[in-house]
Amino acid sequence: MKILFRLLPLAIIALLTACAATGAGSNNTQSQLAAAGFQPRLADTAAKVAFMKKLPPYQLKMVQQGDKVVYAYSVPNQNFVYIGGPNEYAAYQTYLQSSNLANSDKMAADAQMLDDVDFDTVAGIGWYN
Repeated sequence: MKILFRLLPLAIIALLTACAATGAGSNNTQSQLAAAGFQPRLADTAAKVAFMKKLPPYQLKMVQQGDKVVYAYSVPNQNFVYIGGPNEYAAYQTYLQSSNLANSDKMAADAQMLDDVDFDTVAGIGWYN
């Protein structure tokens, strides 16, 4: 029983460190997106909030309508979405590769297309034209 009480503080510290690392990763991604030219857009209307809620949190997703493409990264706890086009996405991929942060899982996840978001919604609410 004494061993359990001695290990408990270490377990709590490990858990808190893991939680802090998860948050830092999100901020790191946001910094990388901003460096690549993605623009943070506040979800300040009902349409923008609805769009943000369709996106998986903290994941970069592609939305395509015809020949137009937009990439979106939702930050729901701060109520905004990073928005970029193909040029910003290419710059983000280059930034990841040059920073040696890219791995096959991250690249594959970034390339996944979000099918249930209409591009006209994104363009229509003034986030990307």
